[in-house]
Amino acid sequence: MSTYWDIMGSMFVGSLLMLTLLLFNNNLSNERIISNLWTITQKNATTLSDVIEYDLKKIGYNVTMKENSIIYADSNEISFLSDIDNNGNVDSIRYYVNNASGTSNPNDKLFYRIVNGLQTSGSALGLTYFKINYYDSTGAVTNILNKIKEIEVTFEVENTINKDNNYSKVFIKKKVKPKNII
Repeated sequence: MSTYWDIMGSMFVGSLLMLTLLLFNNNLSNERIISNLWTITQKNATTLSDVIEYDLKKIGYNVTMKENSIIYADSNEISFLSDIDNNGNVDSIRYYVNNASGTSNPNDKLFYRIVNGLQTSGSALGLTYFKINYYDSTGAVTNILNKIKEIEVTFEVENTINKDNNYSKVFIKKKVKPKNII
């Protein structure tokens, strides 16, 4: 009879050990997924930041009338002139954000970068917030196009995939002083 209890006890302990290992493996898999989503979110934010910084630094590059380099500027859109591809021809660049996204994150917006009127499809990078502020040479906020000397872009990127109703976020605030505007 004691052998019977030993076998039953061993099966019970073995079942608990197996259940513990399965739960540990499940938790490890979930953490790996969340970590991968976080890494993708960081890469998307970095990519968007790099593109914006590169373009904004070149506002007015190879433009003859530098004071007219910024064509339009408001809190969520900017249009400007620059020889962005360094081919000797002045290009028109426009940034704006659209609320439609097509991802599982209901807060996502599409980010558009249009060069010379060629509509490119919006980039679904997980952008959920986008705002632009403009400053004059004294550091005061301005909306007068030929007085703009510094541009501050603030945006937030979330992952585009829902994992346990949790979206990892990256918030970036970047100020750029274009070298080629007077």
